[in-house]
Amino acid sequence: MNRIIKIGMDVHTTNYTLCIFEPSFEHDGTVHCITQVKPEVKNIIHVIETFKKKHENEELKIV
Repeated sequence: MNRIIKIGMDVHTTNYTLCIFEPSFEHDGTVHCITQVKPEVKNIIHVIETFKKKHENEELKIV
């Protein structure tokens, strides 16, 4: 079964705050990561790729 992982962003001119979250019907869900990065696309991609690498043996759908 695929796990659905959601990524939310709070966007400001000086930084972006990213939250990687896994919702659940059984409990409140799981926050995997909250991090701030400089507002550049390469930083967002780096956070996502790092998360995917840590979970490479799992079936994840990232939204």
